[in-house]
Amino acid sequence: MKHCYKNIEGWWGEEEVELYAEMVRLFDSGSHFVEIGSFKGRSSSSMAVEIINSKKDIRFDCVDTWAGSEEHQKDSDGYIRELAKNSKYATVVAGNLFQQFMDNTKQFSDVINPVRLTSQEAHKLYDEESLDFVFIDAAHDMRSVLKDICGWSPKVKKGGIIAGHDYGGRYTGVTNAVDLFFGDIVQKEVQTFESCSWWLVNKDFDMSRMLSAILRRGITNWSRPDGKMHPEEISKDDDNFVTEEELTNMLDDKEGYLNG
Repeated sequence: MKHCYKNIEGWWGEEEVELYAEMVRLFDSGSHFVEIGSFKGRSSSSMAVEIINSKKDIRFDCVDTWAGSEEHQKDSDGYIRELAKNSKYATVVAGNLFQQFMDNTKQFSDVINPVRLTSQEAHKLYDEESLDFVFIDAAHDMRSVLKDICGWSPKVKKGGIIAGHDYGGRYTGVTNAVDLFFGDIVQKEVQTFESCSWWLVNKDFDMSRMLSAILRRGITNWSRPDGKMHPEEISKDDDNFVTEEELTNMLDDKEGYLNG
């Protein structure tokens, strides 16, 4: 089957398609993939074509609220509404994003399983170490990305892959969250792909055991990648800032941080 993703609006190119194809090549029939943040279905359709062409029996779930991410919903200065006049944001503002996703992916209805929930609600549907590949491309602020990583990482099998989009570009919240969690806390290598802004981690460790050890040790001596050294001077309403206490609660799922 030929790819048709270029007919769907979104942010997904040939490099990303090839990396999705590599995930399909890496994993066997019976594998389970989850994409968090599917928008109009551009990336989802590319994965569906790769799965169909592989003739493998791979379950593929697409998690999204199809209400736009928080940066779309807040839109305090009207920036998104202004863009919507002549762009791909129009369906977000109009409120028919889910229908457009379904229309764009209807030929892949036997492959794509839409899960219309928030990321924090959806990860509770899956058992620990039940997934082979998870791709995070939802909200882009640091707090939301950390929640996604904390919520979904334990769901990935040892030997699986967790990855995401928009690393190293204008979405500094993504870069900061990935570097903090995997670089500073978990201390695992993050592969990055500058040409398409992917980040990728091979899960060759027991996440639950590692997080238990981290929580016993305590989250200390971490610094913000943007160099801000005085957290008390930053508004706690800033979604690109988290305190040590808040991060500890995310990791330990206390205070309902992973409940939305």
